[in-house]
Amino acid sequence: MKLVLGTGPVGGRLEELIRRDGRSPWALSKAGDSALILGPIPDRQFRADAIEVLSQMLVAFDNDRADASLRDGMARVVTGVDTAVAERLVAVLGPLKSNAKVVSASSPSFASSNPARLLRGALMMGGGATLAAYLFVEPMTLAIIAVLGGLAGAVTAGRPQTKLALLDGTPRSAPDLPPELHELPELIAQSLAEMTESAASALEKIERFAFYLLGRLSDPADLLSVLGGTDSELGLSAVALAKAGLDTARKGNTNALKTAAMRVIDLRAALAATEQLTDGGEINAGIDSLVESLKNTVSVLKECTEQSS
Repeated sequence: MKLVLGTGPVGGRLEELIRRDGRSPWALSKAGDSALILGPIPDRQFRADAIEVLSQMLVAFDNDRADASLRDGMARVVTGVDTAVAERLVAVLGPLKSNAKVVSASSPSFASSNPARLLRGALMMGGGATLAAYLFVEPMTLAIIAVLGGLAGAVTAGRPQTKLALLDGTPRSAPDLPPELHELPELIAQSLAEMTESAASALEKIERFAFYLLGRLSDPADLLSVLGGTDSELGLSAVALAKAGLDTARKGNTNALKTAAMRVIDLRAALAATEQLTDGGEINAGIDSLVESLKNTVSVLKECTEQSS
């Protein structure tokens, strides 16, 4: 049996990979060269909401320190993440008035003052003053202007920069999906962010059900896994549904998505009803019916996609 999760079973929670509100626990798992900076967030409720979102996505994130740092200051909350992923999180946090922004993970911004900066500032401004004096002022005042320019440079360079708290939580590791699905959650997230509300809602229902099935099938503690894991007919049908849903979304066929989403709602209910049965034969018949219905739904999506080509 092919296990979906390498860091412990999540089971039905695997559907949380797919969320059009951008708040998946694994939303920041894709590595990259960007960092996310927040703050200040003076409003207590907005600050609490932003911290709650981050604490769901980051391991070892210090909520208390974040609250103290973001009240009237700025903080880097995560680094080494993909730029597109970070920008989507900014969109999520935007309504919370978090002053979130994406920066390069290697950016030297917000550095504190130090002797080297003082010397560089003094030399640069002092040199500029000397040049101006040489061009426009009599030689007898040249030295005085140069010294005053250097002092001004030292004062300017020595001013404290914006203090940046380094809270850097660790993104939750993404579930270990089968190879054919590795890139799918990220591609679905991109589509959800670009679609209309009604189309995104339909796609979310379809994909969440597909990943719900895959999560349960791959969880050894879940009775559904006895069917054979993600290599079972039900698992393969769930994979096909996930792919077909994304393909249909990319073709912009909203009506097909809505139709499939309504079917998925019925299929989820049918699975729940099947699990309440006690007769083995009836349970098998219920699962077989579910698989056939999934296959039919996939066929409808594929036909619509082909017609849109």
